Amino acid sequence: MLKLLPVCLLSLSLTLNAQQTPHFSQYLPEAPALSDYERVLLRYANDPGLQAAPGWKYLARYAHAQSIRAEPDGSPADLATLFTETRRIEAWKQTAGPGFRSAMWSPAGPFSAPTPNSDFLIEGTGRINTITFHPTDPDIMWIGGGQGGLWKTTNGAASWFPLGDDLPVMRVSDIAVNPHDPDEMYLCIGDYAYLGFWIRTNDRKRNTHFGMGVYKSTDGGLTWNPTGLTFSQLDLDHSLTRRVFINPENTSQLLAAGIHGIWMSEDAGDTWDMISEEIIWDIEKDPADFRTLYASTAFINNLQIGTAGILKSTDFGETWTTLNTGIPAQNQAQRIEISVSPVNPQTVYAVACNLNGGLYGFYRSTDGGQSWELRASFPNILHWSSGENSISGQGSYDLAILADPVMEDRVYVSGVNNWMSEDGGITWQGTSYWTGTYGPSVHADHHFLAYNPLDAQYYLCHDGGVSRTDTIKAGSWQEALNNPDFRWPTKWEHLNNGLANLSFYRLGISQSSGNIFAGAQDMGTFLRDGGDWSYTTLGDGMECIIHPNNDDILFGSTQFGNLFRSNDRGQSIESLGGNPWRNDEFAAWTTPYQLDPFNPEIIFVPASNLWKSSDGGTTFERLSNLPNPFPISAFDVSPADNRFMYMGKRVWYSQNQHGQLLRSFNGGTVWIDISDGTPVDSQFISFLETDDEDPRHLYAVFGGFVAGSKVFESHDGGGTWTNISFNLPNLPANCIVQHHGAPHNPLYVGMDRGIFYRNDTMDFWELYSEGLPNVIVSDLEIHHGDQKLYASTFGRGVWINDLIDEVSTAATDRLLPDIAALTVSPNPAAGTIFLAGQDLPDGTYDLQIVDIMGKQMLAAQVIWDSTPVRINLPDHLLSGLYYLRLHRGRSMAVTRFMVKD
Repeated sequence: MLKLLPVCLLSLSLTLNAQQTPHFSQYLPEAPALSDYERVLLRYANDPGLQAAPGWKYLARYAHAQSIRAEPDGSPADLATLFTETRRIEAWKQTAGPGFRSAMWSPAGPFSAPTPNSDFLIEGTGRINTITFHPTDPDIMWIGGGQGGLWKTTNGAASWFPLGDDLPVMRVSDIAVNPHDPDEMYLCIGDYAYLGFWIRTNDRKRNTHFGMGVYKSTDGGLTWNPTGLTFSQLDLDHSLTRRVFINPENTSQLLAAGIHGIWMSEDAGDTWDMISEEIIWDIEKDPADFRTLYASTAFINNLQIGTAGILKSTDFGETWTTLNTGIPAQNQAQRIEISVSPVNPQTVYAVACNLNGGLYGFYRSTDGGQSWELRASFPNILHWSSGENSISGQGSYDLAILADPVMEDRVYVSGVNNWMSEDGGITWQGTSYWTGTYGPSVHADHHFLAYNPLDAQYYLCHDGGVSRTDTIKAGSWQEALNNPDFRWPTKWEHLNNGLANLSFYRLGISQSSGNIFAGAQDMGTFLRDGGDWSYTTLGDGMECIIHPNNDDILFGSTQFGNLFRSNDRGQSIESLGGNPWRNDEFAAWTTPYQLDPFNPEIIFVPASNLWKSSDGGTTFERLSNLPNPFPISAFDVSPADNRFMYMGKRVWYSQNQHGQLLRSFNGGTVWIDISDGTPVDSQFISFLETDDEDPRHLYAVFGGFVAGSKVFESHDGGGTWTNISFNLPNLPANCIVQHHGAPHNPLYVGMDRGIFYRNDTMDFWELYSEGLPNVIVSDLEIHHGDQKLYASTFGRGVWINDLIDEVSTAATDRLLPDIAALTVSPNPAAGTIFLAGQDLPDGTYDLQIVDIMGKQMLAAQVIWDSTPVRINLPDHLLSGLYYLRLHRGRSMAVTRFMVKD
């Protein structure tokens, strides 16, 4: 058996051979539509050699995500709907009447970056875009995630806790803290890292990276409100804001900038005036004079708009001068990042990426920007490895620069890896590599590099979280490539403890032990074995399954049907039969393979056709011969009768290929079309779920922003369908799970925002999302023995809640029979809290207080007698978020509260 080779060597080949393959962008028109990306996706998916091209995975991931959310004709969906529905759900949460369930979700992990089971892997969680330091306390910091929102530490990054989970957008590009009152904060919400990554090309309107401008908090991030600089989602790219600054001598004066230009506020954000219409990618301050600012303007290649250059202001942004840098304004360089030397603020550094994301040039000014010198255009320090013989990289996505705080001629640039120059940018050597090939290192794809003078540490934000070091040391790429014993000298400390921000696609659960196996974007697959999480594979983790009779056996996958098996709980893996469908068929980005419910040695893999293994994945045969060559995106085998199977083929807009729903009654060799009565011809089919007792009873779930077209039910094997979408919000539906064995057929649906519940006695759906942050719910699984519902989210890890009690059959019974809604006061708390419950029955209850990592901080019994219960908090509680759980019998209620020093 090979140790991690199928996934890891594939990823390594993507890096080392990238310079030998064409960049996918050469096959795209100047203003590509989704259909253009689909055409290139087909070309690359059928040629493993082309899959080594730079940026291929980003193209594939993007096309998958946007296909789920497209309009029925393949045209752009209006993302204004996403935020309208998000606001409606937030209002829904405030109600306590019919249509709302009060039981609260709590996180199930991972709560930190598990230690990889291979030296090749680099630990990490989810992407972090930015970091901001407290003005006087080195132990307090804030970080902003690419998916998971705003996080804070008060103990020097020993642990983190989230803030602002009810923000309408859980993507953060910048954080500003009032230096005189750190409870006053400003956020740029939206994901500027994706500027230029296919946003609104050809009037695309469905990208979830869009923002809503600048938001403000006056209570340390507990609550947030929009400032006057806000945008409608109809503004699309124009909604993205990259930077926000506070004037330290007049904190009512703010400066903000983004694709919409530069703006100034004189009244703490209530109103704003436009200063410049230039597209801004970065603004940096002179360390010695806050009034002196440098701004980089952008040429966005994919949109063919803007100009690349550098501006300077000496009056905190009220006026700007264009500097003569020598950087071409258009069609050569696009993104520029800037850093000013703290040693000598007259020395200013700038790095620019080319149209392929590789290095265009590294520049320096020694006279405060009046004149500039091109210091280097080689090696390509934005490449995946040594930068030899390549012009490609990811500079429009991951790029950061930092002038050293002590040495004027020392400067660092981060892209996929980190690089260092000690002669002002003329020569360069690496300081890290994105895998453990050369020993311990730091995760790939760097977005922000900062130095905190309060603790003399460098902080690096990347796709795997945040890391720090007290010294960045240069290595030698020449030695790395020729000496097998070479190790990078920089020692990074990874600061992911408590940072539960992984972006999961799917999860599997063991019904015997409750173990969880889940696949995450960029981070591979994670196993929860008992209470501990481990990191098993690299790449994009997809659908995961735990063998129903043996927890040692795991099945996992990466994109496009690259399936593997482990017989030792992830310590080693082997390819499933060589994945033969990858030779001539097109599997979905997330391939919905399954084990036979009656014989787990039988594995079904849907690609363009259905494949079957009868020997646990050693060999495969193709069962079907379907004329539609496009991927199967949803698949289910009946748990009542394995002769009954259902599959959904996704719509493929560029080929004018309608989606299909198909049924087999003979184990997968003969299929008939059952599409009539569903929107599968024009909406992405996300999920299929078959009843556990009746093989002809099934549900189909659909993506897209089509009101009232989310969930369909059939009682006759797809012969006829009933739309049961009822009052579900107009959001993409991603998954559905049936509570097998419970009365009245309870169902749970996961959507781009929230989880919803109904049973057969109800003609509406109830919101079941209390405590969940506003991130995509990607998968749902039930542990029937514990009566728990698990949800994987795209940005905030795995969450857990009780199943809704189905003993009471009345549709109007909206609350758990034993425990009602809880409230904690004061909140934030310090020392003592009082617990109250609405209509809480008298009696004795078990109480637990746990932290964000699930660690028990207090266990006690409390007696409720219709008056609030006083609880003295443990002295060792640090500032942060905590969950209070109250149990009686099988029922549980949860509420959360903050502790503040």
